Amino acid sequence: MKKQYLAPGRSIRVFTVGVAATISLYLLIIFLAEPLHTLAVSSTSTTVVSLTVAADISNSCTAAVGLGTITRTGDSSFNTCGSFGYCGTNAATCTISTNDSLGYTLAWNVATGTGTLGARTGTGHLNGFVSGNRIAPLKPSVVSTPEAFSNSGPTSNVTNDARWAARLSSTSTTTGGAGITWGSDGATDTWLNVATGSLVNIARKSTFTSAAGDTENIGFRAIINGTKVVPTDTYKATVTFTATAN
Repeated sequence: MKKQYLAPGRSIRVFTVGVAATISLYLLIIFLAEPLHTLAVSSTSTTVVSLTVAADISNSCTAAVGLGTITRTGDSSFNTCGSFGYCGTNAATCTISTNDSLGYTLAWNVATGTGTLGARTGTGHLNGFVSGNRIAPLKPSVVSTPEAFSNSGPTSNVTNDARWAARLSSTSTTTGGAGITWGSDGATDTWLNVATGSLVNIARKSTFTSAAGDTENIGFRAIINGTKVVPTDTYKATVTFTATAN
């Protein structure tokens, strides 16, 4: 059979037509497919990711505080620190840490009847080992209002008597906010009896603490004055500090 060949001019023409057809087809796909893609059906939904962080609080206080020795009469602050008023050596330190955005409240009370050994019945007293031996708490003129604690001068309120008391030091991270005004430490600073029966708030903070926590320093003090006779003994009380997230 005889073979037939395209003339050179016709071959070029066929090639040109093929290329043109390919380009046209590509353009047709672009113009037709893209609008179809744009108009495709879709559905959108969202997911909310949440995490609840619960409040936590910790409180660690000095286990024991010794007020030294009083021989017949004297003031434990002056005997230990050589000056009247708050004595850092005679203080407990509570470290409070919380992530509560509303902060915390620190309260105190003394467990009824705690003493050196055995059962004790003195409410809020420093109780001795021998039954009946006790040093009474300072009794403020106004409940929960700190007042001067002295055995001399115009502010004397321990004349011929024996009393013990405590105060929240102005060296503390939080020094107020609980409805009690403590003021600055010093020779004329103010003191209060440690609560009995129920907790009494002594400091309040309205924000969370640092990772290291807040440092609250609570000083203790005892005074025996004049003709008051306090039998030889060791006198003790157990004070509870409670930190509560607000």
